[in-house]
Amino acid sequence: MNAETRILLIEDDHLQALAIQSGLRDLLKRDFPDLVFVPLSTESEFYAKFDDAVAMGFDLAIIDVMLRWADPSPDMKEPPPEVLEGGFFRAGIRCRNKLQYDPRTSAIPTIICTVLDENQLPPGIEVVSKGGDFAPLADRIRRLLPATPRP
Repeated sequence: MNAETRILLIEDDHLQALAIQSGLRDLLKRDFPDLVFVPLSTESEFYAKFDDAVAMGFDLAIIDVMLRWADPSPDMKEPPPEVLEGGFFRAGIRCRNKLQYDPRTSAIPTIICTVLDENQLPPGIEVVSKGGDFAPLADRIRRLLPATPRP
């Protein structure tokens, strides 16, 4: 029996999240036949469900850079000071940093997938460009994760 390969996908655009999942499933089905996505759509959801995601386990995280703090609602919590100061333009970087600095997730690879250029981000962050072609993202995943062995 093959083990699932779980990818945490942090993307606030619902259509983009669906396109990424569909595109990657098609491109990676041979290497990762039991690919499962764990989608999160906002920065606040990432923080609220962080411990659950860690407990469930995931092998890799794909993170958009520009994320809403929360979906608008009457009972929406006020963002913390670092979110108010940094804004949504760096939300994905904050999520990535939490993954890198938490000892439970520091060894899990992350991929920043964004429309921004690398020169618009802090130094040392590699980027896979968003777009209709998911082959570069699939190639990066193949380099970072071992393929699921076939029976």
